[in-house]
Amino acid sequence: MLQIRRKARAQRLASVAEFYYSINTFSDQICQICHQLCYPNQVVKFNNSTPKEYLPGELYDEKELLVCNRCNTHLRSKKDICPSQAYWNNLLAGEIPDEILALTQPELRLLQRIIPYVKVMEVWR
Repeated sequence: MLQIRRKARAQRLASVAEFYYSINTFSDQICQICHQLCYPNQVVKFNNSTPKEYLPGELYDEKELLVCNRCNTHLRSKKDICPSQAYWNNLLAGEIPDEILALTQPELRLLQRIIPYVKVMEVWR
């Protein structure tokens, strides 16, 4: 009976340790193409042995690029245009307000899960 309790307690402690390990993962990796914050399991190392012509100078000379899955898919394709979310397309939002800079990491994680969708339509005159 005592062994069963010890085994159950050890299993419970292992589960708690695994839980704490899984929630202590932060989005601290940055894609070198789109500058998006990613979790460690969302980025891959892209071998830049044959660099694409559309890459800017600082990335063209790199041997390995740390990229998100979306940019990785685009770089592996045969397309001759840069990824739509690339930072050199001038799609960056600009300065980040002080209110957002003051947020804690869990608050930022909650905000990152919200993805706004906007449909843009041309108005006929």
